[in-house]
Amino acid sequence: DTLTYTFSVTNDGNVNLDPVIVTDPMSGLSALSCNATSLAPGASTTCTATYTVTQADVDAGSIYNTATATGTPPTGGNVTDTDDETVNVPQDPSIDVEKYVSVDGGESWVDADELTGPFFICNTDPQFKFVVTNTGNVNLTGISLTDSDFDLSGCTVPPLAVGASFECFVTDPWVVVQHTDTANATVNFGGQTYSDADDANYYYRAPSSP
Repeated sequence: DTLTYTFSVTNDGNVNLDPVIVTDPMSGLSALSCNATSLAPGASTTCTATYTVTQADVDAGSIYNTATATGTPPTGGNVTDTDDETVNVPQDPSIDVEKYVSVDGGESWVDADELTGPFFICNTDPQFKFVVTNTGNVNLTGISLTDSDFDLSGCTVPPLAVGASFECFVTDPWVVVQHTDTANATVNFGGQTYSDADDANYYYRAPSSP
C-alpha cells in the first residue's frame, strides 16, 4: 500500500518568509512537492509526499514520522515548527495447518479431513505430512506444531514470513480399523493466541482371504 502525506504550512507571523522549507527525515519517503516556497504573513501552502508501507511497518502496527518547517525572515534568525503523525497499520495474524496422509509410501498425499480417509493394507505404515502456512499479513515467530497422537518434537517450525510455509513428515505404525488424529498449529502475536487444527484419517483394510 502507498500512503500520501500532506503537509500544511502557515506563516502566522507579520513578515514575509522566504524561503520556506519543509523536511521529513523518514526513510523511504519520496521527495516533498510544495505549492509555494515563500509565504506572506497569513498565507499557507501545502506539500505532499508518498510512502510505500513495508512489512516492517505492518509488523510494528504503526508508522511514526516528524516533519519540520523552516522559514527565513528578512532579518534575524530562522523560525521553525515541527509536527508528528502516527498512522496505524492494520494487523491480521493468521495461521493454517494442513495434515495429509499417504498410504503408498509418499507417492501421493490425501487431505483426508473426513472419514473414512484412504484405505490401506496391513503391514504398510502410513506417512503424514504437516504443512504450516502463515496466512496473515505479519511475520510470525514461536509457532508451535503439535498432534493429538504423534510426538512432533522433531518438527520445529521456523519463523515464517507472510505467505511462507513449513513442511514436516512423520511415519507412524499402522493401527487396526479406523484411525483419526488432529494436528494443531498455534502462535502468539500481540498478546493474543492464533491457532488452526486439521484432521487426518485412514482406514485399515484386511487383506482378502485366499
